[in-house]
Amino acid sequence: MNIYLANDNKKEGPFTLDQIKEMVQQGKASASTLAWHDGITEWTPLGALLNTEINFTQTPPPLPQQEQKNPGLGLASFWIAIFGIPFWITLLTLAAVAHNAGEGEESGAMIALGLILFAGVGLNALGLILGGIAATAKDAKLVLTLIGTALNLCQIVGIIGIIILGLIMG
Repeated sequence: MNIYLANDNKKEGPFTLDQIKEMVQQGKASASTLAWHDGITEWTPLGALLNTEINFTQTPPPLPQQEQKNPGLGLASFWIAIFGIPFWITLLTLAAVAHNAGEGEESGAMIALGLILFAGVGLNALGLILGGIAATAKDAKLVLTLIGTALNLCQIVGIIGIIILGLIMG
């Protein structure tokens, strides 16, 4: 009997029944290893096929597709954007309080806030890049990736808009 096995989502074989039994004894295959032979329509656990002794010649069907998972980069983009919202609210509130308290542009507090602002824009840019990379990967679950990418972009555009408005208003 010619049997094909699926190891690491790759088709291997054909193997004879004796070869399969030897592979099981050596631990290279188990009862849960997916197997196929002529006469069946789907890949089946090897344990269900070990008692079959029919000679087969047909080519096996394609391996079943495994579900793609949401890439970690997309989740990173999403969480950067989510944590960015309270970050920007806090930073802009602190800048307004410092400005109303009479802090000048060259004061230590305003310089520190400006440096933190640029770091935040850099972090949002990183989130935008990670989301862009994740969005181009083969993925069935793009929702969080797209939300994170869009929120990072909105935050960058919003902060740049606030900076430009501040420069215009002098």
